[in-house]
Amino acid sequence: MELNEKIGKINGILEEKGEDWVVAAMVEGSIGYHTPKHARLLIRRFREGEREDYCERCIALFNCNLVDMVYWDVVRFERLEERYPEKVKKLLEFVKKVEKLDDGGQLAVSLAYPTMSI
Repeated sequence: MELNEKIGKINGILEEKGEDWVVAAMVEGSIGYHTPKHARLLIRRFREGEREDYCERCIALFNCNLVDMVYWDVVRFERLEERYPEKVKKLLEFVKKVEKLDDGGQLAVSLAYPTMSI
């Protein structure tokens, strides 16, 4: 898929499902690497036209391509929602709660995320 198509897909999802949904997609897609605060920051940077990112995940897996990273998470989360809509609902609620924590609290949850079985 071409870059502009991926950007269009991400923007469409942001419009249709909202930023909270994409934040949850990025937390889940990264298996907790992104805290909700970090994911929201990345989404806002994407919306402002940024197309590269230098967090460890983006460098290692997506060659610094922010669009590819967000697109990957969005597409996987869509598939998860098709198969397990209740799980996605729980993830959205969970991420909203975690986002209310301070940075240290978000980081603690992020580190434990892979073992939480949400």
